[in-house]
Amino acid sequence: MQGKVLSEQQVQLKKHRIYHLNKIGFVWDVNNQRWKDRIKQLKEYKKKHGHCSMPFKYKPDQSLAHWVHGCRREYKLYQDGKPSDMTPQRIAELEKLGFVWKSDFPR
Repeated sequence: MQGKVLSEQQVQLKKHRIYHLNKIGFVWDVNNQRWKDRIKQLKEYKKKHGHCSMPFKYKPDQSLAHWVHGCRREYKLYQDGKPSDMTPQRIAELEKLGFVWKSDFPR
């Protein structure tokens, strides 16, 4: 398969669209943005509760509790050398917040 060659006019149009999308705050990497949003929510949780040891069931924000549980699960996979979305950078970011990898809260 051969790549499509764009004319100069098409390239300019693309640059113009990209410029305007950037100007209105278009998110190019949804996964990265979702990560940043969850980290921000976790920081707010820590500010309110003084720790990052979120229980599995946290009624005020169950979706954040599920995300925290998912981080713990992905970390375990990472430690076991299995495919995981957890990266050394994400681990460092969570640990900087004082993230608790194993929660003592009951499920």
